[in-house]
Amino acid sequence: MDDPNGCHQPFQHRRSRGRDRLRCARGKRECDGTRSLVRDHDTGNRGAKSFGAVTKLAVTWSAPATDSTHGAATGYNLRYGPSGSGSWTTLAGVSSPATIAGLIGGTAYDVQVQASNAALNPSAWSASTTASTWGATVAAGGWVPASIQTHGAAIAPNGGANLIAVAAPTAVTGGAFAWSASNTAVPTSGLVAGGADGVTNGWGQWFNAPATAGTYYLWLLAQAGGGVTSGALVTGPIVVS
Repeated sequence: MDDPNGCHQPFQHRRSRGRDRLRCARGKRECDGTRSLVRDHDTGNRGAKSFGAVTKLAVTWSAPATDSTHGAATGYNLRYGPSGSGSWTTLAGVSSPATIAGLIGGTAYDVQVQASNAALNPSAWSASTTASTWGATVAAGGWVPASIQTHGAAIAPNGGANLIAVAAPTAVTGGAFAWSASNTAVPTSGLVAGGADGVTNGWGQWFNAPATAGTYYLWLLAQAGGGVTSGALVTGPIVVS
């Protein structure tokens, strides 16, 4: 879609496989509808990363196309607000990726981006992308898997793993673990259910390293009602020999 001020709208007209170029991130999880993507935020906890910090969203986008009448975008503004509220907070002069902080956990937000060209002519705002912050925080427990494991064997050095999951504000009803070759896509299958481990807000389980050698990541997941993932933490790479 073209803007009368001579700058392409940055995201409505450029699509890849039906997806808007504007993406919002909460933990590397794609959401239905506007296809938002969630990114991670460092926690500094045991070298792990928290995917979808409960107070933050990371937003990425691609530059709009140029042609003989539309110059390249030279700047961007971003605005966000509670989904469906029509109430916006604007961040001026941002670049991709941009982090929105100070949000409420377990809440859906609409996000839009606006581009401007060298003549400072702004485009219209992009269509909204909607993404939700996580509703629970996850931290590693005392059983931290070593960075080198033996395939098919009990996880060294404790024989399993545990996590601490705290409602923020979504109630936590369970914890789970999953091996994955990816540290960006939150696992939805192959989950190992955890049990209460006697520590406040703690969930743990004994289980084995993957049966096949390779490099993996261990996901620690908080679960809400119905087994829905409400928070996540992923370790650094673990080499399985």
